[in-house]
Amino acid sequence: MKNTERYLNEDALRYLGMKVLNLDTHDDLDSKPVSWQAFSKDTLKKPDRTFTFWEWLYSCIDLIKKHFLPMWKDNLIEGFISKARTEALLKSAEPHTFLLRFPDSKQGMISISFKQPDETIKHMIYSAAELKKHDLAQRILDPNVLKILYPHHPKEMKFKKYYKAVKETVPGYEKDLIKAHIPLEQVDIMKLDNLFNEPESGNENELMEIISYFDSY
Repeated sequence: MKNTERYLNEDALRYLGMKVLNLDTHDDLDSKPVSWQAFSKDTLKKPDRTFTFWEWLYSCIDLIKKHFLPMWKDNLIEGFISKARTEALLKSAEPHTFLLRFPDSKQGMISISFKQPDETIKHMIYSAAELKKHDLAQRILDPNVLKILYPHHPKEMKFKKYYKAVKETVPGYEKDLIKAHIPLEQVDIMKLDNLFNEPESGNENELMEIISYFDSY
């Protein structure tokens, strides 16, 4: 991708090819042409999609350029990988391992997908507006639930240089209370201490007010 100063690997290209052609496998993918209609005019055919392949891809490129281009150039963001493939990789990894990807079903967002101590996989989704408030490095380095960038890189080694210290005078910011977009049915209030640095009991209502719940991506 010339505009983002990084070449895509074969896995990413296969993923994009399957997405634009609405395929479930990459068998004979190289022999299937992509029409201009499919690339930029037709709405993606997966359920609940209201945008074209190009609109989705452009939103990803725009997010990279405006919010985390240096991290992208350093290959810290997997980016173009399916949710199913992400979960398969994380299931074989240590707890607290995470990777970064673009959600299939939303434009202009980044997902931090990670493995919990109970072996479940969660996905925290952030929009451009949220990254303006607290940048991606901040959202990776602050939560204790994120420790290892897939496959085995301590997050401090990879993201520390991008971290911008937040002054206590910034309104509304509390270091460990990073907003997490987690599907409602996956939430267990008793386990939120892993994400929010062991808050005191009795704060459940306060925690619920700072969480936005999304359906599965």
